[in-house]
Amino acid sequence: MYPKWCVLFVAILAASGGCRMSDQPPVASARGTPLVEREAGAVIAGCGAPETPGIAEPAGVITLRDALVLALSRNPELGTYPYEFRAADARAQQAGLSPNPELEIEIEEFAGSGDRSGFDAAETTIRIGQPIELGGKRAKRTRVAQLAGQLTRWDYESARLDVAREATQAFVTVLAAQERVALFEKLVDLSRKAQSAVAQRVEAGRDSPVDGLRASVALSTSRIELQKAEKAFVGARRGLAAVWG
Repeated sequence: MYPKWCVLFVAILAASGGCRMSDQPPVASARGTPLVEREAGAVIAGCGAPETPGIAEPAGVITLRDALVLALSRNPELGTYPYEFRAADARAQQAGLSPNPELEIEIEEFAGSGDRSGFDAAETTIRIGQPIELGGKRAKRTRVAQLAGQLTRWDYESARLDVAREATQAFVTVLAAQERVALFEKLVDLSRKAQSAVAQRVEAGRDSPVDGLRASVALSTSRIELQKAEKAFVGARRGLAAVWG
């Protein structure tokens, strides 16, 4: 049976549309280059380290694969795990060592009066002890430390899947916001053409001035919705960038 985290990885890729969501080019925005395009990639295949090296901070179009690579290589939470791995290895190594010997020094009969003033008559006792572990205590302690290190690595794999899920969700949110902006841009263009046509008909006396007012209101409404969509698009882009810090 496959591990649960690999099943989760397959589910993430299925939700994102496999290796490629569409062969069509991204919807071009009339106000600039689109931020994302519908191209995915198996970045977390095998649930190990990313197979693709880290990429530079994106300045133009970004694919889902790029977003996953950036998230897995730059996420602040994941960046702490290499230090935790080193600490876990150090603890496992320390657990396999024998206990350190103990040295005790005891001084008596000093700081008195007369002949016993100072340290002239002091009695010094030195003891050296070495703890002896029985019953396989060292082996058990080493095993516990090794299991703790494995748990840390499983925590890392779980955190990587969480980051990949967040990056995928944020990418889909940006893509949806981008499509919404493109849709309202088309709507504004159509409303502008309709308002112009109605204005000509009103001027020619074919339509009532009320129809011209309605067309102007529809154009203004579509422009307001476009502004809202653009603000949501900017917020979605910031949310995607926040995934990789």
